[in-house]
Amino acid sequence: MRGYLELLVSRGEFLTPEDRQRYAEIALRQSDHLTSLIDELFELAKLDWKGVALEREAFAIAEIASDVIQKFALAAAGRNVRMSVVADAGLPLIDGDLRLIERALENLIGNALRHTPDAGVVEVRLCVTARGVQAQVADTGRGIPPEELPFVFDRHFRGAESQRSGAGGAGLGLAIARRIVELHGGLLRVESQPASGTRFLFDLPAKAP
Repeated sequence: MRGYLELLVSRGEFLTPEDRQRYAEIALRQSDHLTSLIDELFELAKLDWKGVALEREAFAIAEIASDVIQKFALAAAGRNVRMSVVADAGLPLIDGDLRLIERALENLIGNALRHTPDAGVVEVRLCVTARGVQAQVADTGRGIPPEELPFVFDRHFRGAESQRSGAGGAGLGLAIARRIVELHGGLLRVESQPASGTRFLFDLPAKAP
């Protein structure tokens, strides 16, 4: 970003209007990326703070998942990606921080959409468990290579495919989602096979009767 801005300042008068516009757009995209990185760093630092407290309440996870799906509906429709929520009957209310769980789902669903090809599928499945509800976010993307699976939750990690395509953000979305799940006493897990898509799973506690 700095390099393009310096070029515009020092040699802008010698550049064509098209080049000036192109360099300015590149610098703007890099500025947006930096803003996203800073926001996510602050968010993760707040979640890592030992004094962080959950604002617990009872809520219907299926409704939250449907709301998040709607946020991505326009982007998905533009690429003919089918998005859906499939929920077991009789899901219990969740005992957790609604805002944080919504954030975790946004990160996971957004990640799934980024790595799903046109005309693919992103599905959120909600299953009743003995403890409460298991949430699964699955896609029909390329999958994650076995050598990258141990690192997908590492901060700032971006797989080779993301680096080549420019997809994804600062590499903190999955780390943030994992931390949110941990704060609820769960563990965010991943299952993936190359060319067979990827599935992220985590459990949430039910509200006591």
